[in-house]
Amino acid sequence: MTETDIVKNLTGMPAGKVAINDSGFLSRAYIVENGKFVFKFPRNNDARYDNEIKSINFLNTLDLGVNLQKVAHVGKKNSYLGLHGVTGKPLNSFYPTNRQDIAMQLFNFIDTLHKQTPKDFPTFTLDDGISWWHTAYHESKDFFAKHLSSDECKLLDKFMMDYVPRKLHSLGYKPVFSHGDLNSGNILIDPNGKVGIIDCSECGYYDESIDFANIPEPQNKDISDMMLDMADADEILREKVELRHDVKPIRIIKFFINRGEDDCVQQMLDDTRRVIKKYQSVLLTF
Repeated sequence: MTETDIVKNLTGMPAGKVAINDSGFLSRAYIVENGKFVFKFPRNNDARYDNEIKSINFLNTLDLGVNLQKVAHVGKKNSYLGLHGVTGKPLNSFYPTNRQDIAMQLFNFIDTLHKQTPKDFPTFTLDDGISWWHTAYHESKDFFAKHLSSDECKLLDKFMMDYVPRKLHSLGYKPVFSHGDLNSGNILIDPNGKVGIIDCSECGYYDESIDFANIPEPQNKDISDMMLDMADADEILREKVELRHDVKPIRIIKFFINRGEDDCVQQMLDDTRRVIKKYQSVLLTF
C-alpha cells in the first residue's frame, strides 16, 4: 500500500484533497484539506516519531493559548504519524497586521512552556548544538569555497569554529523545556489571527534562547523583538538570540543546496556574507 493510499483510507478523502509537502528535513508530509489532517512518513531511519507523539500529547495537557496538533493515527513501529492538523498560513509566507497580538500569543506560549519540567525528554547541551552546527558547516565548506573569497572563507571558518563556541560558552547555559524548532514556518496564523504551532518533534531541554532565535527572519524581526521585550530579556539573552540567528543561514544552506532551491541558496549565501561583514572587525583581532 502506498503512502497516499494509507492517507486516503484513514481520512476517507480522495486523492484530490491530499497535497504533498516535501520540504521537511526528515519526513514527507501529506496535507489533507488544507491542514485538517497531516500525515508524516520518514525519509530515512533517522526519523523517529516517539518524541513527537510524547511532546504533542504533553503540550495538549497545558493551557498554552495556541492551536496545537493532536495525535490521530500511529503506524506500526511508528512507521507513520497521522495528526489532527492546525489550519492557517505560515508566518513566513505573508505579513499579518496583528503583529503585537501574534507576539503576545507566542510569548505566552514560550513563557508557559519554559516553566514546565516534564520527565523523559532529551536534554541538549551547548556542545551538542555546536557539534551539529560544525557538522552542517563542514558539509557546506566546498560550496562556500566556490562562492566566497579566500579571505571571506577564513573569516567564516574562524567565526564558526572559534568565535561562536567560545562566545556561547561565555554567555552561559540555562536549560528550559522548549519547542526546539519554533521557526516562522512552524507558526501558523488562522483567519481570526490565532496562532497555531506545529512540528513538535524537537521538544526537549535547550538553552533558554532557542525558541526566540529561530523566528526573526527579516520580515519578522519586529515580532521577535516584541517577544524579547515582553520577556524582559536581559542583554545576555539578547546576545544569545542574535548569535544563534546569525549562525542559522550557515547551518541550513546545505539543506537548500540538496533540494536545488536556488533562490533560497542565494538568500542564505547573501546572509552569510552579511554575517561575515558584521563580525569582520571582531574576527580579525580574535
